[in-house]
Amino acid sequence: MTEEQRAVWQARQQQAKKSVTLMLSVTVLHSESYSGKVRTQFRWWSKDQTQEFEAVSKVDGNWLSGFANFETNEVRYSLLMGIGNQDLDRWSARLASLGRTFTPPSLPDLPEGGPDFVVTKGNPSAEELASITAIHALVKTDGEKLRLAYEGREQARKQQEAFLKANPPKPRDIVLNYWRIPKPAAPVNVPQGGPHE
Repeated sequence: MTEEQRAVWQARQQQAKKSVTLMLSVTVLHSESYSGKVRTQFRWWSKDQTQEFEAVSKVDGNWLSGFANFETNEVRYSLLMGIGNQDLDRWSARLASLGRTFTPPSLPDLPEGGPDFVVTKGNPSAEELASITAIHALVKTDGEKLRLAYEGREQARKQQEAFLKANPPKPRDIVLNYWRIPKPAAPVNVPQGGPHE
């Protein structure tokens, strides 16, 4: 490179956004009788994988399931997320039918107008908390779009399930290729050690 090309390249490097891969475990908790609201538990690890963090949020984590990347002014995030939903009322009824008692998870109070999330495990640094803060900022700016996109995906999924139920696929003959493996000969017992008669 010439000095001029090197200067242009360095200027671009300085302007480029930092890339961060964000790995999250997300559990969306639904309940009418315990909280009446959707709450989401986010779990993530420190960069060196030595500490686990957890936060409980007002955000419906399902809204975050339809995309893999998002950006802030400074950072480009790649989102790798495992997500699950738990209906606390159904879980309680199921355990009651088995004669067991259900203990709901202890969730912090997140009143309207209060914080969007509360850290419930660990003591993350500002850098370790930046990704969760960025997710909540994204929901504040684009929450309605995220909600509508999620509802559209759910509607399409339910329509596909109904279609397959009404029009089950017909079983088809399949071709199975396989190779015969010759059976090994029985092992020969060879006496070991010492003199033999």
